[in-house]
Amino acid sequence: MFEVKFADIGEGIHEGVLFKWEVEPGQSIKDGDPLFLVETDKVTAEIPSPVDGVVKEIRGKVGDTIHVGDVIVVIDDGSDQPASPPAQAQDPGQATKEPAQSHTETVEEQGSTSVVGEIEVSNEVIAASTEAHSGVQTSKKKVLATPVARKMAKDLGVDIQQITGTGPGGRVMKADIRAFADQGAKKPQAKPTQGATQPAGGVQHLTIEKPPLHVNEETAERIPMSMMRKTIAKNMVISKFTIPHTAAMDDADVTDLVALRNDQKLAAKERGVKLTYLPLILKAVSLAMKDHPIINSSYDEAAEEIVVHHDHNIGIAVDTDAGLMVPVVHNAQHMSVYDIAEEVQRLGDGANGHTL
Repeated sequence: MFEVKFADIGEGIHEGVLFKWEVEPGQSIKDGDPLFLVETDKVTAEIPSPVDGVVKEIRGKVGDTIHVGDVIVVIDDGSDQPASPPAQAQDPGQATKEPAQSHTETVEEQGSTSVVGEIEVSNEVIAASTEAHSGVQTSKKKVLATPVARKMAKDLGVDIQQITGTGPGGRVMKADIRAFADQGAKKPQAKPTQGATQPAGGVQHLTIEKPPLHVNEETAERIPMSMMRKTIAKNMVISKFTIPHTAAMDDADVTDLVALRNDQKLAAKERGVKLTYLPLILKAVSLAMKDHPIINSSYDEAAEEIVVHHDHNIGIAVDTDAGLMVPVVHNAQHMSVYDIAEEVQRLGDGANGHTL
């Protein structure tokens, strides 16, 4: 038997949602045939079979959340190694607690593999973020948690140091974080006030309470959100509340720009790219940031410093059937207009095809 696991497909992805099954038990398959589609917060990926054989078992149904390392399909490839039994679902809140581990371990099961090779399961301790502006040094316990879980804790405003993990090795799971947040526990530095707090350093922090959402369930319709739409919504909220928004309106004479595009359209077509105004505008933005570097800067709240970025990474908005996506043209300062045009075309096609 051959076990196909959900492999780490990169981009920091630790889980996904079963989007579509391409096989069923008893079906004969060849190496490279599609097994299932998995939706993550960034892409919908097709997972192929790594061997020839007959599908003996599929684990999970469409809409289930799967994690890296989970066995998803069992294939009879003629080998004698038996497949491991399906993992028994359990309430994360009732999971067996084990002592926290502070080392990295690699778990390899003989005769089982993932689509791209053996799965490395790491319990590497990642230091918890410390946003509190305090001059008092306090001892920190080491917390096992994935970057996804840490980001959830930060977004919910809870201190991951205070959470007792119920996952393997004492790992803090997302269910633990939700349960802790439901109890009303907040991070120490986010103490409720009637207005704003003024910590050392002069940086002002506001405590924002969301009003309850009033819904007439008899007339309203609820539509489940895909992982991609959840990510879009979360990032839009973060952008709105953490980045100062400003707008500037002006008029410009683009007669020469129109003439330049018309003059270069044929040459661009010979290179297999469509020269729209967007690549020209992106190049102009990059040149402007070179002359005025402070435009391409961000604020490091923890260090209370302005960070000037010398890489010109410019996002472009793409309207897809799954929602608004903003792929990034990286290092535009080193690219010609033709290079930018090719990259814009590649990113647009990838965003619409969910292949970025």
